[in-house]
Amino acid sequence: MLKVLHVPIFSDNYVWILQSNASNEVCVIDPGDADPVIAYLKQNDLKLTRILITHSHSDHINGIDGLLAYTQVPVMGPDCKAIPQISETLTEGDNFQLWDATVKVMHLPGHLPELLAYAVSHEQSTQVFSGDILFSSGCGRIFDGTHLELKSSLDRIKALPKDTLIYGTHEYTVSNLSFAQAVEPDSQYLTDRTKVVTQLRGEDKPTLPALLSTELDVNPFLRCDQPSVIAAAKRQLKREPTSELEVFTELRLWKDSF
Repeated sequence: MLKVLHVPIFSDNYVWILQSNASNEVCVIDPGDADPVIAYLKQNDLKLTRILITHSHSDHINGIDGLLAYTQVPVMGPDCKAIPQISETLTEGDNFQLWDATVKVMHLPGHLPELLAYAVSHEQSTQVFSGDILFSSGCGRIFDGTHLELKSSLDRIKALPKDTLIYGTHEYTVSNLSFAQAVEPDSQYLTDRTKVVTQLRGEDKPTLPALLSTELDVNPFLRCDQPSVIAAAKRQLKREPTSELEVFTELRLWKDSF
């Protein structure tokens, strides 16, 4: 796997930094703020070689100009008018090399229409940088999209190898687990995961990346086919849900006001 470094910004964002296994060259993903990223690069003698963008929300792009003023590098990401700094447009199915790893571009709408995730594969390992589409124990809100789009995007990630590591952009795991426990209050997986996460946050450590196999046990938005999650949706709807999509939709609406 490529080395993955992180820079916390704002109250709960992470800027992920991918580093070559053979040099000090790095790629920065979703720089919402330039100053802490530049300080980190200088402190650790790292050479920025490219910027990757998942989507156009300000906490993911507002640091682009500052980084380009620091050093001119390609900016890769979706074709989106709100991100004029993009110099290399990417779209679904594109592949490119990042040192000795291969990056597959996944178009995953639902949060925003243009959102791209990046699946980085090296030998037998996969790391997915999911932006705001999938978080540890939760998923992104719908800003401009549909529940069908969001569920379909999550189903694509769900189908990846179970040892895939998921790097979302926000430290939302504690609050997401609270909601997951409301959905499945009897889950031992959730009890165990909450203990791990509580310890990590108590030590001021990130709860990311999340292992996909763990997410399949604890993330309600990936479990809409499970009887306990269906039962929770039934309690909210006060009737039997008619489909997985209806289960998912009810969960997302419930989480919106949780």
